[in-house]
Amino acid sequence: MKTIPVTCVITGKKNLFNIDYFNSKAVKFNGKDNLLKHYITSEAKKLAEKGLNVGEIRRIIGATSDVDINEEYFTSIKKHNNIENRINNFVPLSVFSCFETDQDVKNFLKQI
Repeated sequence: MKTIPVTCVITGKKNLFNIDYFNSKAVKFNGKDNLLKHYITSEAKKLAEKGLNVGEIRRIIGATSDVDINEEYFTSIKKHNNIENRINNFVPLSVFSCFETDQDVKNFLKQI
C-alpha cells in the first residue's frame, strides 16, 4: 500500500499516512493543500491546547522545523486542528523540566 509523508509544521516530525487515512484527514482539513500546510502531530496539538506558543512547543518537543509561524498562521493552524486553548487544564512548564537531586538526598538514599 502506498504511503504519503506528512510533516508537522511546528515540530518538523514526519508521519507516513496510507492513502485512505491521508484522504480522510484531507477531508477534515478541507483539502490536501490545507492538510500539508496545517498538519501538526498529536503531541504538538496537546501542548497548543494548553496555551503554549510555537517557541515553547518547539523547545519542549525538541523540534527540527524551521518553518516561520507568525501569530496569524498559528491561529490558522489551531483552527484547522480544532484546538481551543484549555487554560484550566494548563500544565506548567516545570512539569517538563528535569530536576536534579542534591547531594545530601543522594547520600541519604544510598544509606537506606
